[in-house]
Amino acid sequence: YEELSFFAPLLKELMAAAGAGAPAPSGARSVEGVRKYLMGLLWVLTMYHHGYCGDFYFVFEKSLRPFASASLAAKHLDEMLEEGPLEASSTATPPMRPLSCALCILPV
Repeated sequence: YEELSFFAPLLKELMAAAGAGAPAPSGARSVEGVRKYLMGLLWVLTMYHHGYCGDFYFVFEKSLRPFASASLAAKHLDEMLEEGPLEASSTATPPMRPLSCALCILPV
């Protein structure tokens, strides 16, 4: 499968326009939160484009939710791209079997 990626200049312009006027939350983990948020977007796009889930165990942590912000993405995008390209989360770990899934959702 081909890897999907963002075109950085267009993404930065889009995020700046979407986050215009919105206050950008700050914090020590803001760059990490924005990176995970954009990786999650790529993960979803990959699922819709290819029709399969590359990582059944991808989770966007609750503690990073305040950093899923367009204004923060525009602010930190150049800094993140210097660290390396953004890629959708993928793993070779197989999904849970149907019986395991059923046991996970049974009421206790």
